[in-house]
Amino acid sequence: MDEIVRNYVSGHLIPGGNITRCVDGRYLEKDAQGTLARPGGAFGYTEALLGLDNQNNWGRNPEFYFDALQKVLSKIQGTSICHFHSDEHSSIGCGHAAKAADPQYAPQYGVNPEAIKVLYTYALGKAKRDQGAICVYLKGAHREQAVLINDITSQTIAPQDPAEGLMYFVYDRKKDREIVELITGGLSEYIPELRFNEFWGMLSRQTEATLALLAAGLPQYEIRLEEGELIVRNMASQLLAEMAA
Repeated sequence: MDEIVRNYVSGHLIPGGNITRCVDGRYLEKDAQGTLARPGGAFGYTEALLGLDNQNNWGRNPEFYFDALQKVLSKIQGTSICHFHSDEHSSIGCGHAAKAADPQYAPQYGVNPEAIKVLYTYALGKAKRDQGAICVYLKGAHREQAVLINDITSQTIAPQDPAEGLMYFVYDRKKDREIVELITGGLSEYIPELRFNEFWGMLSRQTEATLALLAAGLPQYEIRLEEGELIVRNMASQLLAEMAA
């Protein structure tokens, strides 16, 4: 498995960017070009803001956070468009949003599940009215074989190769952190109490919840460059090696 993943990553690194997509493996390579893969896409940022609102009793409504994020993204991305996705299987066809909207799993995300439903409905409405939101409808079934956690900021990884029958969850972790720092600074105009460490902490909590629920049992790999050399590391194997040392 390790060799298959290394070969896949080396052959499927593509240009990254600031416009988000989800970690979902069903995106085609052409749709992943120039993007940043993170849980829920741009929707995931507002999901985390709802978590902080719930935690700190800020008392703002879901629509406020979506609108504020649009204004900030217009400066970072050069467009106010919030990208997120659905699919043909569910009314909330993004697992990151659907699990948070489920009362059974919402505590793992730190959110009020009803607020997530309101937020998703609002985002869909904006997408249908072409008001700065795009909902991509992904086709097919999940066939992800591993989680690729990418720390190369200039590139992302094509999440699937239909010809090879390979599909992966992809998370551009380091690039995501860089963008969150920029988003935090921009959102301070609208949410003065927002702090980067708290925001990143909630995003990380929700990312871990989604990976635990949707990628349970799948191997996870870290991808990075060291002096120009591509490193693809099986995180479980590395952990075992460190424990044995």
